Amino acid sequence: MDRPWYLGVVFWGIEFRNDFLDFCLSSLLAPGNIPAIRQKAESRFLFCTTQSDWEAVQSHPTFQLLTQYLTPVWLDLVPCDKPETKMQMMSRGHRMLADVMYRERVWGTYIYPDTVFADGVMTKLQDLGCQGKKIVLAHCPRFANQQFLKILRTAGHISPGHPLALSGRTLMMMARPHMHSETRCYEWDAGYFRAEFPALIWWAVSGGGFLCHTSAWAPLLIDYSRIERHDTWTLDNWTIDGDYVFRNIHSPDEVYAETDPDAMTLISFTDEARLSYLPLTSGRIVRLPMLGTWYKTLCLRNLLNSSEIDPLKRQLFQLPIYVPGESPTSDLDRVRTRAQQILKGCSRPLTVFESKIMYGLRVLNEGILLHLGFWVSNRPRLLPWIPRRIRERITGKI
Repeated sequence: MDRPWYLGVVFWGIEFRNDFLDFCLSSLLAPGNIPAIRQKAESRFLFCTTQSDWEAVQSHPTFQLLTQYLTPVWLDLVPCDKPETKMQMMSRGHRMLADVMYRERVWGTYIYPDTVFADGVMTKLQDLGCQGKKIVLAHCPRFANQQFLKILRTAGHISPGHPLALSGRTLMMMARPHMHSETRCYEWDAGYFRAEFPALIWWAVSGGGFLCHTSAWAPLLIDYSRIERHDTWTLDNWTIDGDYVFRNIHSPDEVYAETDPDAMTLISFTDEARLSYLPLTSGRIVRLPMLGTWYKTLCLRNLLNSSEIDPLKRQLFQLPIYVPGESPTSDLDRVRTRAQQILKGCSRPLTVFESKIMYGLRVLNEGILLHLGFWVSNRPRLLPWIPRRIRERITGKI
């Protein structure tokens, strides 16, 4: 049955505020999203932001369009007494949203301000909630860069006060040529594959599509009426994409993970000026045919069996996600079989001997200077004793 629905977003600053209003909120106002909510009168849109951002957002035409459907509610994201990072501030905001959603025992959805939703995502979520799904997740890697946003503007899709209504397939087609460098560097067969923390792995397939396995899943629907004991440790010590979902379930069977982009697509975007892995440089070991594959597999095994990945994420990583291209593919089965073979060999933790080999290969792959710089940077008492020119070279610091 339908329940009241609370959507919540955390942001601050003009850059994220504008991204949210121009792209994210506009896409949420597509016909198959917020306008399709059946219990609008009891549903709310929670804005966890600063007072100045809250005052600025209310005059925007897209915010005014939102008020025709849902009642907006402001949660004051006041400055913390002690210094905090951006991630800590974001988690504090998510904790405020979670407390409200749990207290009201509603369906809860966390909205990332730098995300574009396909038309129909919320219709699908509503149907899944009515089917009794307790928690619904969707994959949400950092997919696109600023060029994707420029394409949306130049194509005439962005207009204040008007919804952004595009199908999931159309969004993927528009974003695919403008893949963010963080996602690009997780292409398994690329010489620049980022083996050290393979939180996402993917393969290109014919026809312009790709197949991926990922640990990046966004909680798009949580039925808080069925959360017996609300565990918020993650939001006090980590980020919501940590183990928050795992801590609030009894069994992975309570979680539904959508893997069909045609059914549910959301595109996360980040300007390369904010975060970038460019230039993409080939690793010394990764680019080697046999040794490189062995090293990548060691790194993947190390990650999937580490404390960074909870049992739910470990299980979700096994799910293949196929994103179709512009034309039919002929090699999807071959790529899927290869991916399954690689993942099948990653169920065992590394032995002590394998860990030493992996670290040695990592130093060779990335370069001795990079690791020496990391080692020195974490020993501040040592820095003054190193000549300035050498210090700059190995740490990048003056």
